Amino acid sequence: MKKIYLLLFFVLLLLPFRPADAKIQIIQPTSSVLPEVDGFVVHFSDPSPVITKAIEVIDTSDPGVKQLGIYPSQQQFYYTLAAEGKWQYKAVGSNDDWAPLGTRISVNKILLRLDSSENEQINPVLSNEDDEEVVLPTYNTRSEKTSSADNKLTVDVPTGQALITKVFAPVKNGALHLVSSFYKIESQLSDYVVEFFYDQQSNFSRAIYSYNQENKLWQKLQSYNDFPNKVIKTEVKAQAGPQVLAIFEDYDSQDGIASFYDQSRYKYFNYKNGNFAASRDFPKGTKLKVTRLLSGESIIVEVNDYGPELSTGRLIDLDISAFKQLGSTSAGLIYVSVEKYDSNF
Repeated sequence: MKKIYLLLFFVLLLLPFRPADAKIQIIQPTSSVLPEVDGFVVHFSDPSPVITKAIEVIDTSDPGVKQLGIYPSQQQFYYTLAAEGKWQYKAVGSNDDWAPLGTRISVNKILLRLDSSENEQINPVLSNEDDEEVVLPTYNTRSEKTSSADNKLTVDVPTGQALITKVFAPVKNGALHLVSSFYKIESQLSDYVVEFFYDQQSNFSRAIYSYNQENKLWQKLQSYNDFPNKVIKTEVKAQAGPQVLAIFEDYDSQDGIASFYDQSRYKYFNYKNGNFAASRDFPKGTKLKVTRLLSGESIIVEVNDYGPELSTGRLIDLDISAFKQLGSTSAGLIYVSVEKYDSNF
């Protein structure tokens, strides 16, 4: 009977994971199924590198425009896309004209939009008591965005502009490792959004820190590390005087992709649904702090299984009940930061 349970366990481990409505999909080298992400079917042209690939589709700040990325970004892929409607594409950061889908694409990051003739703007209409049409006005508000001279940092100020200066700051930040230059930002007394761009990806957690002149200490800001696009974002609250910002890396914490699994298979092993996780980097019984990068929400989980395999491209698998505390299961995969949790602190 014990052998039967073990056989069932390994069979369940091999079952494919296919989250509903996922905007991120991991493609195994041996897969013969055409991946479909957010309605876009991707067909890789031969010869395509025989490696594990990841496809991501995200909404941009421009309504109706999506961004599609294929990773690893340092590897070139040739592919075509198919989707319902007349979609157009162009490379991210390109000044080229929009081209229709159907042609072979050779860049990893592209923007997608519906053909303007297929996506006409309709103004909302209301009726008053006299049945007269009242057309609501539309506003196109844009804030001022300032970039540093090396284009590694941008500051988005709702009102006015910012002055960015690269400075020298020899102050260390504990045991953390510096991965950017130091920048001094001077702006009007208002909140602003900062985007830090970096060249090399890393599995270790990165965040933006602000230097407190009074305490002579670095303070961690709530940051979102969009590591597929190699950019970290944060919102800086208004305060008098300039700000000195930099990116630091924590070797005790990792950023990556988290998935979820249903622990119904654990009925054979006397496990219960709860705040549990599978990790290949930490032994069973280890408590981990898992933080969703997008929202900053955190949970504490206990490792009670091994996984996911390195070839999946994922960092950690969460019990479905733990995953739901960070996001909807319809997301399928989320970006998280994982670090060892010490209850003494």
